[in-house]
Amino acid sequence: MSRDHALDATRTFAIWFMILCHVARLIYKRGYQFALNEDIFPRMRPIFSKADVDGSNALNREEFSTIFHNSSESTISTIFNSCDANQDRLLSFKELIVENMRIPLRPSYMEFSLDIEPLCQALFMTMVGVSMLYSLNLTRKPERWNRSQFRRAGELYAIGFVFFIVQYGIQWPWMFVGHGILLSISSAIVLCVPLVRNVRFAYLTFFGLWTTLLTLNILDIRIGFINAGNGPFMPHVILAVFGVIAGGVLMKGNRTHQKWFVGVMAGFLLISLLQLDFMQYFIYPEDTSAPYGRRDYKATYEVLGSNGLEQIWGMIQGEELRSSVKTYYNYTATSIPLLMSLCTGVYLFFRTLGTLTEKMAPLWAIGRHSLGVYILHLILISLCTIVFGSLRPFESALEINMAFAVIVLICYGYAFLKEKNIGKR
Repeated sequence: MSRDHALDATRTFAIWFMILCHVARLIYKRGYQFALNEDIFPRMRPIFSKADVDGSNALNREEFSTIFHNSSESTISTIFNSCDANQDRLLSFKELIVENMRIPLRPSYMEFSLDIEPLCQALFMTMVGVSMLYSLNLTRKPERWNRSQFRRAGELYAIGFVFFIVQYGIQWPWMFVGHGILLSISSAIVLCVPLVRNVRFAYLTFFGLWTTLLTLNILDIRIGFINAGNGPFMPHVILAVFGVIAGGVLMKGNRTHQKWFVGVMAGFLLISLLQLDFMQYFIYPEDTSAPYGRRDYKATYEVLGSNGLEQIWGMIQGEELRSSVKTYYNYTATSIPLLMSLCTGVYLFFRTLGTLTEKMAPLWAIGRHSLGVYILHLILISLCTIVFGSLRPFESALEINMAFAVIVLICYGYAFLKEKNIGKR
């Protein structure tokens, strides 16, 4: 079986996407940008009136700059444009103080990546199922394949556990059943090992899990690890089972089955986009009776300092911990048909490029070593929070863009080094 460059490209896309989402969280979405202390706001009305030299009850660009005379021109322009909600090049007092005291800090492309983050999670989980099927077809020792997969699942669980401890410390029970996507991947591997050897059972498993999740969503039942929290069993594992099904169809030579499969996925996509506003679909639902794409779940942590190591040391020293409520979201059963079709579309896009995808093979290096790259980028993200002593250490677009570029370059360096070592062996 030859190398599937489209699969490598899809993995690479998922890795880029995942790194982007994680880096985006290292900076606040919005923040104060005024070169003034907050205690000036009670005195802002006379300052505003003084700056309003023409008595129009609104400030133009020049009048506005007199308030922030110690700030740079670029900072003043950014604040003015952000506060100008009506886009009339005039700022009322309400626009300046009440509605727009904060301006965006996170770059727009990073914010967009977080808006559609469920696609990133779905890509990763779908690739788990496809990659397991691909791995079984390539292995020279199929009798040892099951054991190697279970060992990998155990390793991923252990790595996720360690990362959780470093980030959050001792949190019961979440340090065992709530440490993110690595927990979902390890769960998916355990479930999919028998399904990969008999793909027909994957269809029954998919239908059973999907109907179970749909029932829980309709009844609005949220159970930690089962369908809620950080890295639950559902819905993530359902996408991994779909990956087994998709791989079984697309990697075999039955053109009729492939056409039917692509047609069904296209139908799911068309119906979803006709019925739903894609960009609004994954927002937190205000009305659970309306179409929605995700449900949130609140978990209470006992925290101290900026990371888990500080929390553990504080516990040893007998310091008092404070409660922190963290909200996690997971997409619902109604989202899965849309995500299935989008994941299929990404793979088919690279497959349709044909020889061009093959010629760009060096670019897909991090996809060929996606597991190691994923773990490496988590280490780099953790280092940013530990070294700078803050969960969101960056304060400008320049800093966060540089962080993203450096992390991606380090990941590519790791992937190229791995391939060089493999070539020598």
